[in-house]
Parts: sequence; C-alpha cells; structure tokens
Amino acid sequence: MRNKLIISFFCVLLAVCALAGLFIPDKYYSEREKRTLTQAPKFSASDFFSGKFGDKLETYLADQVPLRDKWITLKTYLELGIGKRESGGVYICKGKYLMDKFTSYSKKQLTANAEALAELQKKLAEEGISVSTMLVPVAAQVLSDKLPAYAPVADYAAILKVLSDAGVNVTDIMSILAAHSDEAIYYRADHHWTSLGAYYAYCAWRGIEPAADEWTKEALCNNFRGTTWNKVPLPSDPA
Repeated sequence: MRNKLIISFFCVLLAVCALAGLFIPDKYYSEREKRTLTQAPKFSASDFFSGKFGDKLETYLADQVPLRDKWITLKTYLELGIGKRESGGVYICKGKYLMDKFTSYSKKQLTANAEALAELQKKLAEEGISVSTMLVPVAAQVLSDKLPAYAPVADYAAILKVLSDAGVNVTDIMSILAAHSDEAIYYRADHHWTSLGAYYAYCAWRGIEPAADEWTKEALCNNFRGTTWNKVPLPSDPA
C-alpha cells in the first residue's frame, strides 16, 4: 500500500510538471548556471528516424522543466543527505568553501604548451622583451585541507617542473600562498583568488616583503555569491 502511494504521488507530480510545461514560456538563459538553455527542437523525418530528434527532445525537456532551479537545489540537498560531498562537479568543503572538482589533464599537452611558451619567451627576448610566467594554483591546491577526504588534486610541483625543465622563466607562488592560507586569499564560492591573494603573489614575483596591513579594505559588493555557487545552489554567505 505504501509503495502504491509513493508511485501515485510521483505520477501525479510528473503529470503536473508536464501540464505546467505546456503553459509556462520557455526560458532562453539560466542566470544561475550562466548558460543558454536548450530550445524546442525542430522536427524532421531524418532526425526522427536517426534518433537525433529524441535526444534533442530529451535535452530540451531537461532544460525547460518547471521550477528547474528548485529541483537542482533539492537534488543537492538529497546528495548531501546521503553523505556525498560532491555535486555537479563541485566539492562541498569545510569552512563553507565550494571548489571545482579536479579533472585530469594531458601531460603531453602540458609539455607541448611549456615548449611553446619557452619558444615565445626566447623570441621576445631577442627583441629585448623580458617575459616571466606565474603559475597560479587553484584554491584546492592551496587549501587542500578543506577538501573532502581522498579528493584528488593536481600536483602543482609536477606542473611547475615541466615548465621549468622546458626553460620557462616561471615564478613559484605556492609557498607564499600556503603561508597565508588562513587568510581570505580565495573566494569561498568562486574559482578566483581575492585581491589579497593576488597581492601576495605579486610580492613573491617582485621579491618584496608583503605589507597587507597597510591596506584600507573597502567592500564594493555584499551580495556576490560566486560562479561556483551557481553550480551548487546552497544557502551561503557572500563569496
């Protein structure tokens, strides 16, 4: 009896969503996800028989489902409820931090990029132009203690070595950022570093002693949630 009630509830819910979708205008753009949503596909016999029309229709319905943002939020809460600390390609970390999930990179491509950068550096040096490269770590590399257990992180030192071995004049800023990891050097819900983090990196590049206490801090915005937060819409403080 209980299973029948649950099944009936979801059938009614799906029917209501389907009917609502007929009367609610399609959205063109998602402010939360910062992307264009799929629009209704045009029917053609060739697409229908090849299966492409069905695939396009499925994507369209997923993008235009009524109350889509609310469903995404509900999905996130359900995942957190069962102990997951990753949702939508984002890690839910300690201290209200949200960090993008690490995806592997091509070592072959990294080497090719390093060699191209070294060649550019050489060509510009012949013109009397000095070039230096700063390898900026992402928040997960500096604040790895805030990540969920066993979450993989790209090896900053290994990437730095590839650049250095190729002859790139590269600045290592990991140590200075790690020394100030208890400060607000990265936004909690955005993938960018803060002005303070950038300042410490600048000091490392210039070889000067930081004097951040001489700054006058001024809040220019109090409601910025961050681009990473858009992927995991959880209640949070400004980024």
